[in-house]
Amino acid sequence: MIFFASMLTFGTLRSLNQSVDLPVRIAIIHTGEHLNLLPEKTNAKKVIDNLIMLTKDAIKEGVQVILWPEGSTLRPLTEFKESITDLRNSLPQGTVLLAGTPRYVEQNGTKKEANSVIAISRSQGI
Repeated sequence: MIFFASMLTFGTLRSLNQSVDLPVRIAIIHTGEHLNLLPEKTNAKKVIDNLIMLTKDAIKEGVQVILWPEGSTLRPLTEFKESITDLRNSLPQGTVLLAGTPRYVEQNGTKKEANSVIAISRSQGI
């Protein structure tokens, strides 16, 4: 997981045209709440709020790269635009959040959930 996170992190930072000063401080944030909520996904907003709170705590500790693993958001981040925009605006310059989030795709006339990764930074947006 750390190897994958390192590859993803440095590739993302390069694609955002940011310099990388070593060492880079990375936080992987997962509330674990999803384990009690599936399959109904009724408290997705609570999960997002907790992820944001933990992310802001990590930022206070000087973390430069934040990872929200696949499945940690329960619902697509596009459903929480205001919360995610507020978080983006609070990210320090040079800090990036990589969030694993579901998205919906049309396949054979059926709407299906698929995995995706969204990069969020203050300078580059979402």
